[in-house]
Amino acid sequence: MTTVGDWRLRAVIKRLEKLRGRSVKELTERALQALSAEMEFRGISSTVREMSDTALWSMLDYREFPPRADTVDRVHAHFNEREEPEFFAGLRNGQSAEEMQRPRWANERARLVAAADAVLAGRFHLLGHGELSYGSPIDWHLDPVSHKQAPRVHWSRIPYLDAELVGDHKVIWEVNRHQHFVLLGRAYQVTRDARYAECFVSHLTSWMDANPPKEGVNWASSLEVGYRAIAWLWALELFRGASCFTPAVLARMLKYLYTHGRHL
Repeated sequence: MTTVGDWRLRAVIKRLEKLRGRSVKELTERALQALSAEMEFRGISSTVREMSDTALWSMLDYREFPPRADTVDRVHAHFNEREEPEFFAGLRNGQSAEEMQRPRWANERARLVAAADAVLAGRFHLLGHGELSYGSPIDWHLDPVSHKQAPRVHWSRIPYLDAELVGDHKVIWEVNRHQHFVLLGRAYQVTRDARYAECFVSHLTSWMDANPPKEGVNWASSLEVGYRAIAWLWALELFRGASCFTPAVLARMLKYLYTHGRHL
């Protein structure tokens, strides 16, 4: 049976073979990346820990958000009320949601609500597998096809291509892209049904709880980290003003978005 240690040895040998003939600049860059990952694994890097409120506030514009006890509330109000930077046309001003109320879009609106309701029920249609369930609450490390669970270790130590150990990493990653956040957000804007916003907050919070910075298969691919960050940025707009999208939830989401960016 393949072990994580076996995979690591093979991965190192394979990587060394690929580095033949590379430039000094590229070798230096790759060495720094490997060193950074090793520091994370050994707990030396600060990026393996969730940011503190103080660290988050220190990165904000001091003129706009001087450190105060109510900073989290003012940041929340800023995201809810800001007019700039502009987002996609029709989204921030609600015109897209209003248009969906017209009779001509009745079928599309019904399909949207049905798809969002499936997410509420924990049913996902992904990668041609039909209806998949990742459990309730969602197990963000589970491949529901093979019923295998990816190990909860540092991302650099996960042999995600080894189906024997991890299952199908694509099936795990697909739900962790959080593209269903956009689906829930569109349904929320069109219907103003609080259940869609509550589901988003529940999934977001449980994901952050289950995926501490740099731990697990969902940090192993830069592409997946990027896709997820894009979905979260859309969610910031789609759920603006939702009562369950509290200042505390927003602040924690911003910390993880920053970690996503640093990881990339």
